[in-house]
Amino acid sequence: MNKQSDQQQTNPEVESAAEQAVDLGGDIKSAVRDITMQALSKGKLDTDQIRGVVSSVVAGVTRGAEKTENSSHGSVRDALSGLDEALASSVQASRLAIEEAAGQVGALGSNEFKRAMDDLGALEGLFLNTIKEVAASTETRLKATLTDFVDHAKISGTAVGKAAAQAVALLTKQLGSLLLEVAGEGADAALRAGAQLSEVAAGLLEGISDSLKARSEKGKEKPET
Repeated sequence: MNKQSDQQQTNPEVESAAEQAVDLGGDIKSAVRDITMQALSKGKLDTDQIRGVVSSVVAGVTRGAEKTENSSHGSVRDALSGLDEALASSVQASRLAIEEAAGQVGALGSNEFKRAMDDLGALEGLFLNTIKEVAASTETRLKATLTDFVDHAKISGTAVGKAAAQAVALLTKQLGSLLLEVAGEGADAALRAGAQLSEVAAGLLEGISDSLKARSEKGKEKPET
């Protein structure tokens, strides 16, 4: 059993769904990706929300894998890869939300833009650090699997890290010169803008999630003979 940090905002429903996905087997990667994206699309797609969902998914996956004697390490790796893909999709949703906000006059100032870029750039670290925290809190045979995943990801990179780097580069090129410095911008205004971006991004991610899930289900359909 894993002990979660009190600072983590875990989601019991997400944790249970991730555990069940590993229990059922099959395409664990796609199942965990869909679970993660659906959870992230509820509410606001901000750092606290993402951290809580990632922590819940990793804990659920680990708990589910602990029950299986065979291929548990492979199940965990597949699940974490699905989680990685979901976070990469969240980057896409955030990028689209930023582009949408920037297209509206006065909807996005330079401070909000910089904050959004910083959040995107920090996603890979959030992903890997959360896995490390779960690994540190467990004494099961899967501790090494979680640690090895992080070590390997630091060398080879992650899908979310690559997506974030590309998004930051693209947004900076597209919008950097268009954003005006907002003199004397208040903290309340900045928080409101950030919250609006998070809400829009969550809605966009829901659409991306539905599209990927439909594509996955279509691929499972057997052709008529």
